[in-house]
Amino acid sequence: MEPRYAINYNGQYVEVVSVGSKTIDFAREMLSEVTKACREHECFRVLGVAYSTDGLSISEGFDHASLFQELGIGNRYKIAWVEANRDVLEPIEFVENVLYNRGLPGRLFASIEEARNWLVDPA
Repeated sequence: MEPRYAINYNGQYVEVVSVGSKTIDFAREMLSEVTKACREHECFRVLGVAYSTDGLSISEGFDHASLFQELGIGNRYKIAWVEANRDVLEPIEFVENVLYNRGLPGRLFASIEEARNWLVDPA
């Protein structure tokens, strides 16, 4: 399935919903648009919800640290991510570990509600 995404700002955070097969090039395009929306709304909290048909490769997962740095995604961001397709979780968990080890924002959650609660928590 050809990947696609939609970005919305709801007053508390920028939400991006993506569907389809994922690649690092798709992630670059999508995250570039997410960072534009964050700057436009002066809101650096992001809720990502993915419905992936195919996941990233492990090497593409590793490339996310460079991608975040390239796009200026740093400490002012708070990113919560949910992957609905449990069959593609392994590479997403790897991305979370890579980001954590490099001090970059991004946490993976099992549910949208859990992610949303963490994202809007002022702590």
